[in-house]
Amino acid sequence: MTNIIISLLITGCSEKSQEESQYDNQTFSIDCEALQEHFVTQSTDSVQDWSGYWECFQEENGCSGESCSWDVSDLPSYLTDEDCSLASSCSVGGATIQECETPTQTGFVTFDCTTEGEISITANGLPDHTIENYALSGMLPPLLGSTASNMRYTLTTDPLYNADSDVFDGGGGTIALAINSVSIFNQFTGIGTVAVTDEIVDDCGGHPANGTYHYHAYPTCGALAESSVQGSQGTHSGLVGMSLDGFPIFGPFGYSNAADATSEVVRMQSCYTQTECTDDTDVNCYAFDQEGYDSGSCHLDKCNGRVSAVPEDLQAALGSEIYAYYTTLDDAQDPAFPYLPYCYRGDASSGSTDMQPPPPPQ
Repeated sequence: MTNIIISLLITGCSEKSQEESQYDNQTFSIDCEALQEHFVTQSTDSVQDWSGYWECFQEENGCSGESCSWDVSDLPSYLTDEDCSLASSCSVGGATIQECETPTQTGFVTFDCTTEGEISITANGLPDHTIENYALSGMLPPLLGSTASNMRYTLTTDPLYNADSDVFDGGGGTIALAINSVSIFNQFTGIGTVAVTDEIVDDCGGHPANGTYHYHAYPTCGALAESSVQGSQGTHSGLVGMSLDGFPIFGPFGYSNAADATSEVVRMQSCYTQTECTDDTDVNCYAFDQEGYDSGSCHLDKCNGRVSAVPEDLQAALGSEIYAYYTTLDDAQDPAFPYLPYCYRGDASSGSTDMQPPPPPQ
């Protein structure tokens, strides 16, 4: 049965949808200076980094990574309350480890709009919220550490809609930048499993890889958790970030009629469904419901986006209509596959990333 569904998925997606036929090779326009108003451009004075607590936990309990587990009721209240002032220290391998550190000047970006046709964004890479507190997860991931990156993202002001888009096929890595300077990775772990269901994230929904703190789904803290960004039933979501292909990413709520900004605002439903396969870490267990997409019983295309009317407060930056990706949640407000952009609807080669020298203190 699973093979039949996947076969139908491949066959159904081989023909262009009405939207793909209508917008193929259409260029949209983004205003760099107006876009800047929707990003976090002022640094957070300090955030709490609790990775040291978990280093001490491993040392004291003789465990490592996922062999470490706990009941949240057994954890100290200063950890669950995130009161860094009460945190202590321990010795690991002769080195003193502070349970809680407070990195400064995090969670912001700087814009450069001087080059015509380009949006240049330099991101600090650390968020505007607490990182690496795994208290609610009940289990510990490998402690890989989060560091400031000062990465420059160069995006086009004129993203081009491409009807011929292939979904990501694994490998992980940055596909987008969030408004609070954090990298957004694709759906996969480094070994090709679905990250949201196969990896442990901290209490805000992020974690590090090779020093890069990142999200695989909609986070629950900081600027991205504000009501103006998340939206709600009746209120269109704001800007979550920008994909490397130049198209925006919205939160989980959009217009019920994509072309009508006066239509009801509802939670966007992904058109991917889980098949009879029970392994939710295997991407082959998810299939695109072409019939549901065509009939309108779900909202988003295979890339987890659509061409939509733009909310009034974003029109100066994005125009009155644009292709946009959405972050998807289920009925319980938990992340719903594919969570984020699942392919580039535009040309990702029109964007680039490169490391920059550290900025001067603000």
